[in-house]
Amino acid sequence: MPSRITHLYDNKGLLFFLVLMIGFILNPAEGKGARRDHPIRPFTDTRPVKAVVQRQWTPLLEADPVIQGVVDEIDWNGLAAKIGWLENFETRYSYTPQCEAAGDSLFEYFSNLGLSVVKRHFIWDDVDMWNVEATQTGTIYPDSIFIICGHYDSISEDAYNLAPGADDNASGTAAVMTAAQILSQHPTNYAIKYVLFAGEEQGLIGSYYYVQDAVSLGMAIVGVLNADMLGWWSSGADFDLEIETNTDSQWLAAAVTNAADLYTNMPYELHIEDNAWWGDHWYFWQAGFAAVNHEESYDLVDPDFNPYYHTTQDVLDHIDPDFTVGNVKILVAALTTLAQLQDATGVTDQFETPSLTLRADPNPFHNGVTICLTTSGKLLAADLGIFNIGGRLIATLPVRLQGGRGTATWRASELSSIHLSSGVYFCRPLGMRSARPIELIYIK
Repeated sequence: MPSRITHLYDNKGLLFFLVLMIGFILNPAEGKGARRDHPIRPFTDTRPVKAVVQRQWTPLLEADPVIQGVVDEIDWNGLAAKIGWLENFETRYSYTPQCEAAGDSLFEYFSNLGLSVVKRHFIWDDVDMWNVEATQTGTIYPDSIFIICGHYDSISEDAYNLAPGADDNASGTAAVMTAAQILSQHPTNYAIKYVLFAGEEQGLIGSYYYVQDAVSLGMAIVGVLNADMLGWWSSGADFDLEIETNTDSQWLAAAVTNAADLYTNMPYELHIEDNAWWGDHWYFWQAGFAAVNHEESYDLVDPDFNPYYHTTQDVLDHIDPDFTVGNVKILVAALTTLAQLQDATGVTDQFETPSLTLRADPNPFHNGVTICLTTSGKLLAADLGIFNIGGRLIATLPVRLQGGRGTATWRASELSSIHLSSGVYFCRPLGMRSARPIELIYIK
């Protein structure tokens, strides 16, 4: 995570300036990586999307045994192996070949889990960098996405040679890897993206570009869980996870704390702070997406702040097993609940929608497919969304209904602006969250 200090005073504008100045001083890296003149990029060259419709989380009162079983799979041996593996790259400083090698290895890790993986390229300081994104397709809402994320790059006072970054942020990366390892074996109603950023230590650069892409691609992101420094604890420090939300994301934080209460014994502290700019959740907030940050320390000067932060001594030996396991369990419990594990019985949508069915003919198709919408409600019109397997909306088909029935034709070959490959696509009515999609199989 970048250097920062808690906002403690009412004069937020002056304090924010002071925070940035302190951040420049405390960042130990030299050279291009420090970016002392511009630690945080202004989010002005991409039009922010409107804030998602405000939601309210209705607390679940009983733990679901299936979700509890998923959470109980998390143990220290698995987390330590992942943190140690990342530490063994010696440095994951964003300007080094080792960071690129770590990204390639993470790509391979997610691929071996059977997930669809891409490396999203961006350039910073004339250096090629990559965010790694793995997608688990939702079986009912493939267009509605929950993201669990963290940064995999590291930094130290000798960043080009040694920046083990066990806590910052191999611990958060291990949480994302663990979530993927477990949940990829279980179908979920919602889509999940497991995302790891480069360039975070240069001022949240990787997440800045990722959110730009998300907005331009029209990703329907429902909520984001960011993990940044989850592992350091020592006697005298608060044994709790710091959960940080802005005003608009309080429903998501409520889901996280509800899952923590049901499925873990891990203490936590909730902070509502609209100016909490120091993690990769920040640019999601700027684009209007709900996001929550999770970290071990909320305050730079408190005893719970890692004294080995941004040094060559940020190693696995300084990571506390019980503390790390408890924090990762909260994240996985929340993600499993939000994404709706299909086998779980206690998590369902509360949205009402008319009874409807979709049928496609021919399917598979080559030139075009006609989609018939039938509903028992009083709908006069609807929009059908076509989504690729990654959850991206690629076409919208308006349908006029008479007597509860209407049709629309999709000709994939006519999308000249998008190169479509043969494969599986999804269609479902937009704005009806409990409407199940149908698969469309396109053959070129």
